[in-house]
Amino acid sequence: SQSRYAVLLNRDQNNRKIVFSDINTDAMKRSAFFICSLLLMMITGMYACKKSNTGSGQFMVVNASPGLAGTDVVIDGAKFNSATLSYPSNTGYKPLPEGSHVLSVKDAAGSTSYVDVNFSSAPNAQQSLYVFDRPSSLQVFAVVDNLPATGSGKSGLRFFHLAPGTTAVDLGILSGAVFSSLFSARTFETSTTAATNAGFTLVNSGTFSYDCIVTGK
Repeated sequence: SQSRYAVLLNRDQNNRKIVFSDINTDAMKRSAFFICSLLLMMITGMYACKKSNTGSGQFMVVNASPGLAGTDVVIDGAKFNSATLSYPSNTGYKPLPEGSHVLSVKDAAGSTSYVDVNFSSAPNAQQSLYVFDRPSSLQVFAVVDNLPATGSGKSGLRFFHLAPGTTAVDLGILSGAVFSSLFSARTFETSTTAATNAGFTLVNSGTFSYDCIVTGK
C-alpha cells in the first residue's frame, strides 16, 4: 500500500494549542494530543485503489475550520455526510458523478448555511474539498489527490497553510536542534496557491518530529 499525508497548519480560536490528529480516511479513526500555540492537523490516509462508477470519481469533504461546530454537507440538495462533520473530521471518500455541482455547508439543524459554492468534480479521480478559515468568513478549495508512485520505503507529503492571521511559515523535520525544511515560505492558502501546493513531496517513511516556524526566523 501507499501512504498519503496532508499536513494542515491551523490555529484555534484562543491561539493556544497544536493538535496532531491522525485520520484514517477508510476507518475514520482519529486521535489527537495537544501541545501549545498553533494548531497543526495531520490527515493520514492509506492510498487505496478504489473502483469508481463510470463517469464518477471519489470525493471527500474535510472540516478544517477549528471554530466551526458540527455541520452537514449538502451537494445538489442531498446530504453528503453520513455523520455530523465536526472539526477535524472528514466525510471519507464517496462516489460523485463528474460535472458541475452545488455544495452547501450547513449547521446540523439545517437552518443556517455557512457557505454555498459551485464546483466541478472529475471522473475516475480522488478529490478532497477543504472547508477552512474562520466560521464568519469560510472558504473552500478542492484539489486532486494524485499520489505519484512512492516506491518502497517512501511516503507522499503535502502541506496546506490554513491558519488565518498567521504569517508565512516553514514546515520541516526537527532532529535534535537541527531543522530541515520541507516546505518553505508558505502563506495562508488561496484557491490558487492550494492548487499549486496540492502536489505530494516524497519523503522517507518512518517516525519523525515535525516543526513549523516563522519564515526567516
